[in-house]
Amino acid sequence: MQAKEALLSRRSCRKYQTKDVPKEIIEDIILAGKSAPTAMNCQEIKFYVILNNIKKVKELSDKVMENRAKAGKSAGWIEEYKQKYEIDDAIFYSAPCLIVLAAEKNENERREYWHRMDAGIVTGNILTMATAYGLGTVPVGIANYLNQEAILEGIGADKNKEELLLCIPLGYPVEGYKEKYVGEKPLTSFVKYA
Repeated sequence: MQAKEALLSRRSCRKYQTKDVPKEIIEDIILAGKSAPTAMNCQEIKFYVILNNIKKVKELSDKVMENRAKAGKSAGWIEEYKQKYEIDDAIFYSAPCLIVLAAEKNENERREYWHRMDAGIVTGNILTMATAYGLGTVPVGIANYLNQEAILEGIGADKNKEELLLCIPLGYPVEGYKEKYVGEKPLTSFVKYA
């Protein structure tokens, strides 16, 4: 698949096959993420991977839901997602793999900002490369909310020294997943030339 096709055809996937993803493909995807530009070329993003372990990914999803409930957060939208996408897991979508982006905690507010900016750029490369391999992905931000420690512990990171930036479930999508999404907005609706 050409780069342009991968970029323009990528859609968020919320339902996956149970089929394993070869480690070599995951390593290519990580290499694409690692190759992204970072602020001052610091390359501080770390990649944690749960490889072909739906049970472990689901355990982390359950932990996120548990922490939301403890904090008294509403789960109404989660139930809507479950119905809309015909799924049981509305956090990591029962994906066979999960890539978690993290970085060393830093007292420097500027550095913390850079980590988030870098994670966004790295994620773009990951999503595009995964699409080129025929994989589905969806960046999940809700996992960060109230769940830093649970996710970091679950992937073997040091919760005292590292911060969670973003989680990306991935795997082979089920047939027809793209048909579940709203159509594209025309460029004229959000582009203004100065």
